[in-house]
Amino acid sequence: MNTEEAIRFGQAELPARGGIPDPRREAQWLLAAAWGVDEVTLRIHPEREVPSDVEERYRSWLERRLAGEPAHHLTGRCRFWGRDFEVSPAVLVPRPETELAIEVALSLPLTRNARVLDVGTGSGCIAVTLAAERASWRVAAVDRSPAALATARRNAMRHGVELPLWLGDL
Repeated sequence: MNTEEAIRFGQAELPARGGIPDPRREAQWLLAAAWGVDEVTLRIHPEREVPSDVEERYRSWLERRLAGEPAHHLTGRCRFWGRDFEVSPAVLVPRPETELAIEVALSLPLTRNARVLDVGTGSGCIAVTLAAERASWRVAAVDRSPAALATARRNAMRHGVELPLWLGDL
């Protein structure tokens, strides 16, 4: 199976519905993630043969996606504010509109050494982004899930920010 055939196969498998508005686009994104390449590479080389291990992973992801699993949980990553974040079933996938919260927070007239607490941090995308964008702010995060805090910790390390994390149920 070549790249174009794989994308067409995925497009045919994925129904156009609320969660999957563009089956071809999603199939292409999943194939690129399964292969560890960017989508441009797929478009440039539609004739390239898909390695068997990649095809197997891709088909498995398509099945799981059809069963309703979020696409970002399949790939284990999500883009947020221009950064890659690890996600898993232990955390919610950051929604695009959550970036509006970052926009608002960054526009607030806060002091240089403002203190910020992200409650229910999940993947840590909000706290990590604020800490990265405003290094002088003292950003911390809390979540009641140890698995979510472990994900947030890895994301903070990935993006080189110091982020105090607390386990707690508010």
